This record gives sequence, structure tokens and C-alpha cells, in this order.
Amino acid sequence: MREGIYKVDYQGIAGLGFAMLILESGTVTGADVTGGIYDGSYEWNEQTRLLDVVVKVAVSEGSVLVTGNVAPPGGLTFGVRCSFPRDPDNQTVNAETDLGPIVVRVQLLRSFS
Repeated sequence: MREGIYKVDYQGIAGLGFAMLILESGTVTGADVTGGIYDGSYEWNEQTRLLDVVVKVAVSEGSVLVTGNVAPPGGLTFGVRCSFPRDPDNQTVNAETDLGPIVVRVQLLRSFS
């Protein structure tokens, strides 16, 4: 399944962030404005009618995260899980990270269809 390019704004207890994600053929690839790298997978959930997304985010040493954490020497990799509609228009959803909860707003910028 080819999904598209998504804009993701996210907020945690310590601030705001912004990322772009590409969802294509079950794979998620992306980056954020501070240099975070996103790699993972997604699948269509027939029961909930949502895309279930699981990514690993890699950030460099010293990065200050919206969860309030600071990446240690050598950087940090952590997981993020959330679900959202196929065609969200600034849809707000809760996401779970290995470092704490965040709120995510997702917008489909362009589909591959």
C-alpha cells in the first residue's frame, strides 16, 4: 500500500517539534527539524480503520526532546507508537514513546495515488 507524505507536529511536557514522514509499502521514513531520524513500519488495521505506526527515532548527543529528556553522549534511539486515519487533516492523536506520552497532530500533505 502506498500512503503518502505526512506533516507531523508534536508536543510534550517540554516543548514542540515538527517532522515529515513518508509512509510507503509498510515502511516509514522521516526526519525532524532538529536532525532526528525516523525509521519504522505501519500497517492498516481493519478493526479500527486506522494506520498503526511504530517508529524508532534516533537523535544526536545533546538533543533536547519534547519529553524533557536530553540525549546522552553517543545519542539516543527510542520508540514511538501511534495510530491515525489514512487521510488526516490536522488530526490530533495521543502517541506513546519510550520516554513518555506526547500529543501528535498529523496532516496528509500528498498521497502517492
